Amino acid sequence: MAYRMDGASDKKPDMRLEIGLGTCHSCDYFTIHGNKILLIEETCLLKSIANYREKYGSTLEEEKEGKKGNLLNRMIRDENVLKIYGSLLVLCHWAAKDRDVANSIREKKHIFWLVISDAESEGDQSRALYYADSYLIRKFKGVNLLQDVKILTPSQFKRKLKP
Repeated sequence: MAYRMDGASDKKPDMRLEIGLGTCHSCDYFTIHGNKILLIEETCLLKSIANYREKYGSTLEEEKEGKKGNLLNRMIRDENVLKIYGSLLVLCHWAAKDRDVANSIREKKHIFWLVISDAESEGDQSRALYYADSYLIRKFKGVNLLQDVKILTPSQFKRKLKP
């Protein structure tokens, strides 16, 4: 069982609004899994990458200080960074409003799982990993906001959730 954090896209209950926070970027779900809080974002990342490339073409590749940078990588990483920070804000706000919630999430480690719903093979996953994995790990593990970051295919996600 998981709690839906972000319900705006399909008119489902939206945890952000329910706790009086207003809109902000957040992950799709969170669940408590033992002594960990899993922040789960489900995305069709390979489709998004193809759409960005079609829409922006060669402008996704940019030159900065003589080095080739990749705007597409930063767009995807920054979107997920905002969702992680927003999710942590939602949990903090909820805990501040409800003592039982505060007690149930206190002392738990936070983990982020990015589930790439359109990546079924290891090849698809490795292409998608290129865009997010190591940056997110460095960004959040380095400041102890997240214990771990995993980027998973749907089948890997299902295996991870089994007891």
